[in-house]
Amino acid sequence: MRPHLIAPLLVLGLLLFFASPSAAAETHTGLIAVVGAHEITISSETGEMQKFTLGDNAMVTLDDEPVRLSDLMPQQRVTVVAKREGTKFVASLISAYTNKP
Repeated sequence: MRPHLIAPLLVLGLLLFFASPSAAAETHTGLIAVVGAHEITISSETGEMQKFTLGDNAMVTLDDEPVRLSDLMPQQRVTVVAKREGTKFVASLISAYTNKP
C-alpha cells in the first residue's frame, strides 16, 4: 500500500467507528425516584441517580403487565434497558415491580 494513503484511510476508519449508531443497550436496576411525563429517574444500587427518556417505541410494564409510565410510583423496583444517545439515555424497556411482602 502506498504510504501517503495510510493516514487518510486511518482517519476515515476512526470516523466511521465513532460515528456508527451501534451503541449497545445497557441494563440498569434500582428504585424509582421520580416519574415524569416522558422520563424516569432511578436510584441505582450504588445510590447514583440516573435519568432515562422514554423512547418512541418503548414498552413499560408493572408486574409484567403493560402500563403507562404515569402508572409507576417512586420506590418501586425497576429495571431499565436503554441506549446512550449523545448525553442522555433513551429507554426501550422499563419493567417495574410492586413491593409485595
